[in-house]
Amino acid sequence: LTPKAPKELWAQVSAENDSLLSGIAELFETVINLIKSSGYDMEALKRRISAAGENVQANNAVLTLLEPIYHAYCSYLSEHKEIDFHDMINLAAEYVRRGQYLNPYKYVIVDEYQDISRGVSGF
Repeated sequence: LTPKAPKELWAQVSAENDSLLSGIAELFETVINLIKSSGYDMEALKRRISAAGENVQANNAVLTLLEPIYHAYCSYLSEHKEIDFHDMINLAAEYVRRGQYLNPYKYVIVDEYQDISRGVSGF
């Protein structure tokens, strides 16, 4: 295994019709979704990785690449006064925890609960 120069790596990524780049983008999207759905910020995640003691070096390498993308994404949402799905769930759960939302319904049917179960844990 010999490290490749940045130009050599870019040539490889470009030659593969972006399949490698697409795979990395999908991985980063998944990690960002997991971070947000768990209610973590980047500093909390770093502390958690360090405390776990497993794969710390590999996880920190991924975070080094991901962190500027994560912050740019969060900044974009903030600047445009937008939220994503995970923000919506986390904010709704927080409103309920603080008693800011009083449910007027006797029954609530939730479809696709598995998609929001992390954001509403503790209820």
